Amino acid sequence: MADAISLVREAERHLGETVAKGTRPRFDADGFRGPWDAAGFASWLVHRVGGGIYGCLDWDAALDDLMPDAAAWARDAAELGETVFPHEAGPGMFLVRRPTAREPGLVALVDDRGTLIAAERGRVSRRPRTGVFDLAVRVPATPFKPQAARATTPPS
Repeated sequence: MADAISLVREAERHLGETVAKGTRPRFDADGFRGPWDAAGFASWLVHRVGGGIYGCLDWDAALDDLMPDAAAWARDAAELGETVFPHEAGPGMFLVRRPTAREPGLVALVDDRGTLIAAERGRVSRRPRTGVFDLAVRVPATPFKPQAARATTPPS
């Protein structure tokens, strides 16, 4: 995985781009400019900067068919990442809110200013570090590929 500042700088290049819930990023397109979904933006950043796959529902899917999801981010954080309490997250870590019946999931990147960069509310934007998050995760150094042998059970 690339360093934290590389994740932040790549995310900053996409500020202002369109957000559309449920859209899938083009993992094979370096110049992809959205539209983004919150989990898709975070998963694309991990792939673009570090070459790994993280936070996707079906690990057996082809690269173009991967479906990022906030619940999959929570699953991968528990199984594969280094987690801390949200208030302890530093630059380059991702804050994750699991989806509930009342509120959609969200994945946001902590930047080097102490604010968040997230694909939400219609645009990729920088915003204050507010809101309720369940956990923070540092994506591990080892990239995870869809071809890796692991369970494909969707998170509950």
